[in-house]
Amino acid sequence: MMILNRERAIGFLRHASRLSHHFLKHAKAQEAIRVRLKEIRRTAGRQLREHIQTVDARIAEAVDREKTILARQALEEETHNSLRSRINALERALTQYVAYQQGRSKRLKAVEKRVKKQHFAKKAISLKPASRHDKKTVLEGLRAQLTRLEMLHKEAQEESNDPERLAIIEQKIAILRQKVSE
Repeated sequence: MMILNRERAIGFLRHASRLSHHFLKHAKAQEAIRVRLKEIRRTAGRQLREHIQTVDARIAEAVDREKTILARQALEEETHNSLRSRINALERALTQYVAYQQGRSKRLKAVEKRVKKQHFAKKAISLKPASRHDKKTVLEGLRAQLTRLEMLHKEAQEESNDPERLAIIEQKIAILRQKVSE
């Protein structure tokens, strides 16, 4: 089943109406010329010039009407072509936008996945040692955690503009630096 566009159908009917009107005018003009030619054949010399002038005027009128109709049709065709090109440009822009949005969605999912992964890694970082080891082992563990947090902070700065997340990471780095310095 074919779905018709109402605006296009209206435009088509308008053009069809104008075209039929044009053909009717053309047919009337031709009929008037035929009638005049029959009259000319019947009339004699001095009326002949008068009839020829009348016929010439009607022919000129018919030609003028056809020129105006052709000019209108050319103008409308130009308008239709410009609208078609504009619609095509909009369709291309929409296609590009949809592709961009799909790519953006994929990138966001990947970032969310990384954030979740990093969140679980953050939970694994503890500020208190699990058992009471010597101070050197605890200090090395804290430095390793500090290095991991600094790398995480650097990645977060490059990937995201989330100031809250950056602030949380910076706080944890400050706490770890304080622990290492003690």
